[in-house]
Amino acid sequence: MTQDVGHHNGLKAAYLEREAARKKRDTSGVDAFVAWAKINAPATYQKLQQEERGAKNDDAYERAHLDDPAALAEWDDLSEWVEQRLQQQHQVEHDLLGIAPGSTKRDIKNAYRRKARKLHPDVGGDEEAFKQLHAAYRKVLAAARA
Repeated sequence: MTQDVGHHNGLKAAYLEREAARKKRDTSGVDAFVAWAKINAPATYQKLQQEERGAKNDDAYERAHLDDPAALAEWDDLSEWVEQRLQQQHQVEHDLLGIAPGSTKRDIKNAYRRKARKLHPDVGGDEEAFKQLHAAYRKVLAAARA
């Protein structure tokens, strides 16, 4: 991707990735629909044109701020906030399972099995506690990366 001197410009990298994806996209179906809407559905065509103008304005604004130090600082702050939020998002579930955030799927499954052996209603455990454990397991497993 793109790099500034000693600093990765995530804003520019994300923009360039989206731009490359847009160029690769086959738009023949969309173009045909727009041509049809121009003739047969003027209100829809007008709405499509308005959305396209809005997208172009957003794109121009973003392109103008790709190398702006303030925008890069905002990007870094936002990225840090998102990372913190993702770590906090399932903290209760991680605590219930007794695992650390960022655990692998294998660690999550093993922790669930250990706790399930104690809490399962068939072995004298509390049904409500087991339901909470299972819900926590599903959430954490779905959010796990590897």
